[in-house]
Amino acid sequence: GKGLALLDIESFFSSIADNVITVPVTNGVEGTRELDAGVYMVYLYIVDTSRRTAVTRMNTAHIYGGQETGLSISVEADEFTTVIPVTGTAEFTVPAGVRVISRVVQAYSDEACTDPVGMPETLSTSGPADFTVRVSPTLEAVYIRQELVVEKGGVRFTLKGGLRNTYIASDEISAVSVTLGSFTDVFYGIDVDAGISGGTVTADVPAALEGTSVTLTAEPDAGYVLKAGSLKYNDGSGDHAVDESGPTYSFTMPAADITVSAEFEAILYSINIGSTTNGTVSAGETSALEGTSVTMTVTPDSGCRFKEGTRKDNDGSDHVISGPPYAFTMPATDVTVSAEFVINVTRHVTAGGAGSKDGMSWETASDDLQAMIDELAELYNTGLYTGPFVVKAGAGTYTPTVPSTVFIAFIPPISGIIRGRAYPFYTTKRLI
Repeated sequence: GKGLALLDIESFFSSIADNVITVPVTNGVEGTRELDAGVYMVYLYIVDTSRRTAVTRMNTAHIYGGQETGLSISVEADEFTTVIPVTGTAEFTVPAGVRVISRVVQAYSDEACTDPVGMPETLSTSGPADFTVRVSPTLEAVYIRQELVVEKGGVRFTLKGGLRNTYIASDEISAVSVTLGSFTDVFYGIDVDAGISGGTVTADVPAALEGTSVTLTAEPDAGYVLKAGSLKYNDGSGDHAVDESGPTYSFTMPAADITVSAEFEAILYSINIGSTTNGTVSAGETSALEGTSVTMTVTPDSGCRFKEGTRKDNDGSDHVISGPPYAFTMPATDVTVSAEFVINVTRHVTAGGAGSKDGMSWETASDDLQAMIDELAELYNTGLYTGPFVVKAGAGTYTPTVPSTVFIAFIPPISGIIRGRAYPFYTTKRLI
């Protein structure tokens, strides 16, 4: 272990996690490589193949921007310990569109593969390859796995092959050598339907072994939700539902390439109508998408007018609805719409008005003064309102036909009509 040569990670196996890089090196080689500033952990594994012994060293290298950094590691002969070679031949297949970046065989001391032992054996990125991994004779069992770093669509993934285990037991350690033989890991492809809209679905790996668990993540766009029962995969024999326990979903990989499909549907929020008096309010629909315009129909009862409308959102906030037209933009929550109607005790008449108009405003002024007087009197007689009542008159000549039994104030002041009497009158100005 004279020096450490940092080699091209595209050509050699690399395991990168945060700021830790592990690469194989050649004994007696010194070299340099430009790295980003940071703290790097250096793991050195030296094997004496003739004596079947090995030693490991771990140290850190601090890389500072613009400065040269050297690292020296020394090992004494008595620090080497006995190791046992485990040999075999590994092969794999991956689907089209998956590019293999690196490939290793790694030994573990446990079946869960949480405790790697020895250094991984770097293999070529294609075809069958012989390997030798060296492990401690103190291990009763060793678990061997082929691992690939692959790329698809510009994203890198780690594919984990099947687990092979072997047992180590011998009185003559120096004579022990374990052969696993040949094995092949077949990875089946996982594609996602490109026609999915309203959200995205991604798989944790682009390929997987038969019988392994594959995890899917469904992420709806704003205003959308995954449609229940729509997440499926097709293996050529038909569609198969994926367990939708969310927010991640999983299934067991079949022995075939698959395509994942899903549907996202827009979220419809409810439009509820609150109780009203003296009129009604309604919407053209009972639900709407976020951001759409909702138009309300406001209908006062006879003799009443719309005063104010409100929209109460599910979060308890109130929003005034103004108009006409009476409309609001649908929020991302259910809403309740209510309206307030009041009795209209003012009527408008003009000489140019239309007798069929309601006289509630100058825009709908009537030319029938008697009709306006009668409406106000009806409000009083039915007990809906006791007064005062007002008639606003535009310039012109009007002829009421029936004496009024209710006191009505005229604007501008008119002396031509008094309680119980009526005759033509003329005004010279209109007051609003």
